[in-house]
Amino acid sequence: MPECTETINLPGPRCFAAAPTEPLPMALLDSMSVHTKISLVHGIVQHILKHVGGQSGLPDSTNLSPALVESYCRLLVSPEIENLGVKSFLNQLLPATFKQGAWGALHLLLEVASHRLHHVQANFRLSLLNHLQVALAGGAHPILNRNAQLNICIESTCLRLITGRLTLSLTWSRAGTVVSSSP
Repeated sequence: MPECTETINLPGPRCFAAAPTEPLPMALLDSMSVHTKISLVHGIVQHILKHVGGQSGLPDSTNLSPALVESYCRLLVSPEIENLGVKSFLNQLLPATFKQGAWGALHLLLEVASHRLHHVQANFRLSLLNHLQVALAGGAHPILNRNAQLNICIESTCLRLITGRLTLSLTWSRAGTVVSSSP
């Protein structure tokens, strides 16, 4: 992937992300061959790993491009490469973020797992839960105890994995009762 030196401002003090800001269109992703999608996922994972490895942990460090994250999420739900994408997510990205102490990237990955991967198979959910449990129970990272927002995000993701409801959409009637729900 080409290096991006341009940054954009995000809400918050000293918060930046790498540009560009538009994800790959779904029509383009749908028209790609399986091999091309696999290569693109591999390239995105390598880019994220490189970013995580060089992340300084300072508040003004540059975040991942929102377009890159959205394109990655769109590829992860592609049925042809879903297993490969989720395996790289679990076996490469999560361990690297814990190892490097890239807490901003970890928060981002947990948000992806919580809100974008709602159809993940049970064995992958169990593996993700195991990664998070080892991180919490191991106590290897004392920053988790000092960073309330990150700790809440981890706990929330764990609870969503345990209950099996990564996302929940409710449809309400005029009488105030639930008409339908979908996990």
